[in-house]
Amino acid sequence: MHSLVSIRAAVLAATVLLSACGGGGGSPPSGDGSTPQAPASGPSSPPPDTSPESPAPSPHPLAMPVPTEIGVSRGGRQIGIGPAFTNERPDIGDLETRSRRGAFAVGSGRWRDPRGRDGSADAAEVVRILRSFQERQDHEGGGDLVFVDFGAQKTLRIDSTARASDRRAAIAALRNINAALPWRHRILLGPDISERLATEDIPEDEIHVRFTEGRASWPDPGEGEDYEPNVLGIGGANADRDAYRILGGFVYIDRQAVGRDAARMEFVVAHEILHAWGMGAHVDPDAYPDALLVPALPRSLDEVPRLWLTVEGEALLAAIGIAPGTRVSDLAVGDLGPWNEDGFHLVGQTGLGGPDADAMQFGAGYRNGLGRPWA
Repeated sequence: MHSLVSIRAAVLAATVLLSACGGGGGSPPSGDGSTPQAPASGPSSPPPDTSPESPAPSPHPLAMPVPTEIGVSRGGRQIGIGPAFTNERPDIGDLETRSRRGAFAVGSGRWRDPRGRDGSADAAEVVRILRSFQERQDHEGGGDLVFVDFGAQKTLRIDSTARASDRRAAIAALRNINAALPWRHRILLGPDISERLATEDIPEDEIHVRFTEGRASWPDPGEGEDYEPNVLGIGGANADRDAYRILGGFVYIDRQAVGRDAARMEFVVAHEILHAWGMGAHVDPDAYPDALLVPALPRSLDEVPRLWLTVEGEALLAAIGIAPGTRVSDLAVGDLGPWNEDGFHLVGQTGLGGPDADAMQFGAGYRNGLGRPWA
């Protein structure tokens, strides 16, 4: 189980990955009405009682993809869907091939932002950020981390007692995370849950999210232990340890500890969902202070990092393709497979009958297996 704390505190111990080698976590079932038990923390924790032969449930018929977020430029003069603004995608003049199709100008070719503001990164930088998870794990006194199979597409379900502001934070977090993931790994939004299950009883391929007042109803952090007073949320995953495969996950958020600030809440929810999805460790905050998976909430937070425009987003994309069981400390550039720091882009624009030739722009980029449409 992993947590996000306020800037003052140290972090609780870790269990899965990237996944703690030998870790994982189920817990003994709790009786009706009792406090659900958390996975035991530490690299020597027992695995959940699961079997690779157990059939996975089919996706809930009401689960649906979360739509792409719409942004407004700082000057308020542009509205964009996806990575639509300057430096996030190329202008038509940046591309080597250009032509016209009636009222539309069209361009194509390879491009990357020279400062990486489009999220592009070379393979060496992706390896550095992934290895920094192990560096942080060593600092926290944890064990070896390994890469996992993230399993089938997950469906996120929110506790029916959630407030409207809680739901907004959860949906904003999903939009942010999903924009960095290939379609088959994007997290669907399912119907609410009214039955509160122990963490080990959460169905395969589901992530359950609960917002609470305080931490009295949270899973027990371990025998003789208690949560630090400034823990804001926890997230964890159930895993088939033998197959290094993520099955399902859980998130608990203490809305009292987080406070009313919308950006803080979205950051905490996104952080814990990533843990529940399978990224069960923290990045080195000294090397990557702007990442979502830092161990403590940043002191100053004006807006939540847009994951798909960062090297952290590229690291998630790379982690999906790395062989399960690969030790993070052994990771090399070759383990990423074919990796491009630039992408192939198509761009179109039209003046819509007005004086500005680029009044409407649209296109898509494709890099390392992920398509990024925008308008």
